[in-house]
Amino acid sequence: KKIIKKVFNILRKKLKKNFKKNQFYKQSMKCKEECLYQIGQRFYNRHKYKLSMAYVESVKTEFPEQLLLRGKINLQLGKYGLAEKYLAKSIELNKSRDKTYFETVFRLGLLKYRLKKYNEAVKVFAGNDRDKELNKFNLQLNYWYWRSLQKVSSNKANTIRDRVIKLYPLTYYGLRANQEKNNGQVILPTNHQVFQKKMKWSVEQKVSWENYKDFVEVQLFYLARKELNVLFDKNDDLEAVLFSYYSSLAADHYGAIKTINIVWNKDPNKYFNKSTIKLSVPVEYDRFVRDYSTKNNLEVNLVRSLIKQESSFRLKARSGSNAMGLMQLVPITTKDSAKYLRLNTKNIVSRVYEPELNVRLGTSYLRRLVRAFKGHIPLSLAAYNAGIGNIRRWMKHRSVDLDPLQSKNSSLPEDEVWIDELPWSETSFYVKAIMRNLVLYRFMYKGIKVIPDPTWENTETL
Repeated sequence: KKIIKKVFNILRKKLKKNFKKNQFYKQSMKCKEECLYQIGQRFYNRHKYKLSMAYVESVKTEFPEQLLLRGKINLQLGKYGLAEKYLAKSIELNKSRDKTYFETVFRLGLLKYRLKKYNEAVKVFAGNDRDKELNKFNLQLNYWYWRSLQKVSSNKANTIRDRVIKLYPLTYYGLRANQEKNNGQVILPTNHQVFQKKMKWSVEQKVSWENYKDFVEVQLFYLARKELNVLFDKNDDLEAVLFSYYSSLAADHYGAIKTINIVWNKDPNKYFNKSTIKLSVPVEYDRFVRDYSTKNNLEVNLVRSLIKQESSFRLKARSGSNAMGLMQLVPITTKDSAKYLRLNTKNIVSRVYEPELNVRLGTSYLRRLVRAFKGHIPLSLAAYNAGIGNIRRWMKHRSVDLDPLQSKNSSLPEDEVWIDELPWSETSFYVKAIMRNLVLYRFMYKGIKVIPDPTWENTETL
């Protein structure tokens, strides 16, 4: 692995457009097949599809992972016929229902759906929709299985739709299924529930509880959180819910969301009511969020949804890619947005944790992305996460299918296939998560129970 990494780092610097004439390329082709496959995988991960194809095609021994990769490369290049061929062959060769198998099933079924081969999509998905432990694509697989069954008017469609709602109630796809089941309205619990448990605390814990309440009252939230950590056993589901609730009171929305999600991952319908749903869509620093959303013609719930996904309202949040603050701005975006707003850029990066400045810069940047993609909010969000240059290059490979999205502004299933085709799994999840957040914020804070078409309708004014 270390040798492959070193070889790859040399190749990615040396190989340009006419790479097949390059001596480094010719020498690297003498590597063993496993090495060539790994290099091809690394180029795919960097979205260098032609380079990736050259290395993967040089592997003469066909195996499921290699065929899956060839299928994904051809899909990203818009060569759907070849993608179908390689994905189908990968499934045929794969004798074990492993992670490669389930990803291949999902990719092939989704491609069949894109190509309007709905009966074939149903056949691909059928029987592969229950292995939740191994199948990280289980939600997407079930959702597109349902959509395919709808297209062929199958009686089984409602069964799969209800499964999506039951297993994944607070996902974007779960909410879409919920609305369609309930004649155009999202039906979620509206009952508030008070959670109580008689705690057997030690003397020290009782002191911590009193300290917690005092610190919250005077807004010393950091100290309150420290006291809270010794009070509840998060392995006990009810105590985990209580921990989540009291964390939110101490402005630790990240801890609250993370903890309640762990409970729901065990059983999505346990402790599922308006009180706990509200824990997952907090509101914080709302004066800044409202002011700068309005100034940039963005719906406040869209900006809340983005902040919730980016940082869970943590002021000091910092990612591995050096994105900082509430709206997770990297230094180059911080400087660019400051220049656009004609702010003094001196020490601007060191000030980006300031909530007002962060929201001002982030909303301005989001607004510019919305303009760049002609009001198409999901594409704008994808660009916010993956970078506008990456999204532009990705779309260029398949311009016939992807360019019309900006003029359609549609949330029909066939116009949302692209989200699950993105080569960045994080970005695919991110876009759907913010669309989910938007539906929930509207439901919880404005009482809106209808998901419009498009989902993001009225989120901005050009």
